[in-house]
Amino acid sequence: MSASVSPSAPGPDPQADSGALVRDPAAAEPYPAIGDYALIGDCRSVALVSRTGSIDWLCLPHFSAPSVFAALVDKARGGRYLLRPADILSCRRRYDGDSAVLVTTYHCRDGILKVTEAMSLLPEDSGGEELQPQHELLRLAECVEGEVRLQAEFEPRPGYGARGVRLRRRGRLGWYCEVDPGGRYRNKGTGALYLYGDMDLQAEAGGARLRGQMLLREGDCCRLAMVWSGNGICVLPPASEVGGRIAGTRRWWMQWAGKSAYRGPYREAVLRSCITLKLLTYRLSGAVVAAATTSLPVHQGGERNWDYRYCWLRDTSMLLQCLLDLGFRSESAAFIDWLLHATRLTRPRVDVMYDVHGNPVPREDIARLEGYRGLGPVRIGNAASEQLQLDIYGEVLLTARRYVEQGGELDGHERRLLLDLGEAVRRHWREPDNGIWEIRLPRRHNTHSKVMCWVALDALLAVHGQLGLELDEEAWRAERAAIRDDIETHGYNADLGSYVGYYGGTAPDASLLLLPRYGYLPADHPRMRGTWTLIQRQLASGELLYRYPPGSEYDGVGGADETFLLCSYWQVDYLVRLGEYPRARDIFERLAARANDLGLLAEGIAPDSGEPAGNFPQAFSHVGLVVAALALATAPEGDGRDSGAGGRRRAYHGGLAGFPEDGLSGGDTQAEREEP
Repeated sequence: MSASVSPSAPGPDPQADSGALVRDPAAAEPYPAIGDYALIGDCRSVALVSRTGSIDWLCLPHFSAPSVFAALVDKARGGRYLLRPADILSCRRRYDGDSAVLVTTYHCRDGILKVTEAMSLLPEDSGGEELQPQHELLRLAECVEGEVRLQAEFEPRPGYGARGVRLRRRGRLGWYCEVDPGGRYRNKGTGALYLYGDMDLQAEAGGARLRGQMLLREGDCCRLAMVWSGNGICVLPPASEVGGRIAGTRRWWMQWAGKSAYRGPYREAVLRSCITLKLLTYRLSGAVVAAATTSLPVHQGGERNWDYRYCWLRDTSMLLQCLLDLGFRSESAAFIDWLLHATRLTRPRVDVMYDVHGNPVPREDIARLEGYRGLGPVRIGNAASEQLQLDIYGEVLLTARRYVEQGGELDGHERRLLLDLGEAVRRHWREPDNGIWEIRLPRRHNTHSKVMCWVALDALLAVHGQLGLELDEEAWRAERAAIRDDIETHGYNADLGSYVGYYGGTAPDASLLLLPRYGYLPADHPRMRGTWTLIQRQLASGELLYRYPPGSEYDGVGGADETFLLCSYWQVDYLVRLGEYPRARDIFERLAARANDLGLLAEGIAPDSGEPAGNFPQAFSHVGLVVAALALATAPEGDGRDSGAGGRRRAYHGGLAGFPEDGLSGGDTQAEREEP
């Protein structure tokens, strides 16, 4: 049967309720733990699915568009899409192989139900040139034993819960509603939603919500498809194809994951992290968002509720450096193309972050939602977009270096962009900035930012000959040496025997663990050993690490901070470079155990409860896992359990820098370097 084609909604429904709250009995249920959620997506947007079958977060048509379902941050007002058995005794869930197809098995009083769900992606070998839905969310419920009563609820609340909808029957096309976020979000997510399939759904609350039930006996199934369409033609594949389209989506993911060249330890965790990172990648541009969500708090109280649904150049660069080492080169090529587009109006200056289309991030606004477990505010946009963060230049240029060194090609415009970025560093590295942690205090001279300016010039000096860049090599080397002299004079505290987070300060900063990784100096250098000791004394909590001393007002933001998983994984990379493999492996395994049952990682771990905290899943955390695993892949050959007498170490070519063992990047002799 061919797909149905229908014109999309021409405009908003004039009778739609612009804000009236229709109470759903499910709103009285407690908020699930952050770690209870699964992630599905189509590399343009993602949905968070609770353990009990509720889609509580989905923004359309892209990651940072206004939400359609937002019960994650307001159970009463946000809206959701539920599919589950009426009586759940227990459940277990998994992803189907190396894919983003979610399979949940519910054990009920009278039977067992399996629900398979995904947002569709069709593999390249699917054949044909048929039109496809812009976004399609598929759910297949199958009774595998006994009998189970299946229930469904569907309540879209566009515009972060600010707008109601009126659901109408469209005959064999099922149910339909127009989606208009309204207000300041008008034209940012306007379209139409269709829901159709095997279950007989009935409208409630004046068409604001659908509800239905269906008794399934062994061998029975229920297929449901939800399609979103913007302006133009809406394509509705028949419900009978739900199973086949889920299978095709699984095949797409398996083909993508099969490109991985990684054969090292913890391969399952590494691939799951890569798939999660791919889910957070906007397929149409190559931009990668920092997280799937906004405003999930890191602690009870405080102000640390941020919107992470944008592309930070730093985060994306770190991610792509990892994917390059795993064999996923096309993602880096797409990112460089996107970067050229995104910086077209500000070049050679680059912004901290952009939306997935390369546009500026909107000014921060507060949505009318109570927040996860009542812990608001719910922020839309991010004020850090207006900050100066000099470290991003180093990350971007290091990504380009890695790409070129692995055989990637750049055109003339891209090469000119790299040179422009380097020149910007030469002009501005002496300025204070807000740094990697986006401090909400007056700008200061952050040591990590200065090191990344050094990395930026170092990266271009390493590849300028290969790229044919016209630069004054002697002047650039002198500038690089001046940056190092500045760091060693002002960023190192002789009394503490350690580098410090910012000039004139006395507090350590976890980002200093990256200095050996970037080739700035070896891990066993006395100054790095002293820095490691201070970080462990002031920032460590078991295997976990804070970014900077908790409660120190280091960043100017009120409320307690969480331990940060990315920083915690940095310990593994540093210890491997130090040769302490057993300790590195022990920390890695304890950190990996902090993932939820599906291998997903939050931003951090709440210091009071030990539960996942912050936006979820977080790209930074999964990057940290991959970086750490790549480092552990260099452990001595054999069983790799310890360095042992006679153990032979494999050269470390992975991660952000495949630098030689002495910590100095290739292309220069040690005599030419500016060692402290």
